[in-house]
Amino acid sequence: MLSLTLILEVMDKEVGVPTMWVLAALIGVGGFVACRRRPWAALLLLPLVALSARFQYEEINDPYVGPAILREAGAAYPLHSYASHAVAAALILAGCVVWLTRRAKLRQA
Repeated sequence: MLSLTLILEVMDKEVGVPTMWVLAALIGVGGFVACRRRPWAALLLLPLVALSARFQYEEINDPYVGPAILREAGAAYPLHSYASHAVAAALILAGCVVWLTRRAKLRQA
């Protein structure tokens, strides 16, 4: 039974915490840069982040997979998952805010 447990681990099929943060940084910074110039890019990137967050949420809260994820990755794994998605979304929205403030300054001038 122990060998079956070693073969059927859950976290080798899930995104690790460092990978999760690198992907969030890439999508967030890329979205920030894109939305500073073209805010409609947020309409493409925010649903991508939301879908990723929803799939991650479903897996963490799955009655069979969720406890295995928490056992193998630790109790901080859901926090990292939710925080990385929030950071990516916040960076994308910050790019839109930069665009709005730049636009407002140009209209005043």
